[in-house]
Amino acid sequence: MSRGAMTMPSSLVEALRSRVEHHPQRDALIFIGPSDTVETITYGQFDMDARRYAGLLQANEVQPGDLVIVAFEHSYKLVAAFWGALYAGAVPTIFPYRDATGSGEARQRRLVALAAFTDAHPGTSGEPRVAPP
Repeated sequence: MSRGAMTMPSSLVEALRSRVEHHPQRDALIFIGPSDTVETITYGQFDMDARRYAGLLQANEVQPGDLVIVAFEHSYKLVAAFWGALYAGAVPTIFPYRDATGSGEARQRRLVALAAFTDAHPGTSGEPRVAPP
C-alpha cells in the first residue's frame, strides 16, 4: 500500500491551512483555564479566528513584513491573534500583558517605546501604531 507523494508545506501557515482544508472539525487546540475549565478549538474555528485577526490587521494598514506586537493575556485570543499576524504576512511578537509594575498607561508607554525602537531599525516598515488596550 503506497501513499501518493506527499508535498511538504513551505511554511507554518501553509501547514495549518492544509490541516484546516483536510480536517476542519478535528481538535486543533485544547486550553485548560485557571479553574480547570477546558476549551477545545477545532481547526476550522482556529482558521476562522486567525483570519478575522488578519483582516483587522490589514484594515489597519499592517503590511507583510511589519512587526506586530501581540499583547493579550495568555489565552486562546493570544494564539489566534499571533496566527492572524502570520496569516497577514506580518512578523508577530508577544509582549507581556501584565507585569508587577503595571498600569495600562505604563504598559502603553512601553509598547509605544518598543514600536518606536523597532521602527528606527532597518528591515522594519510603517509608523508605530498602538491600538487601545
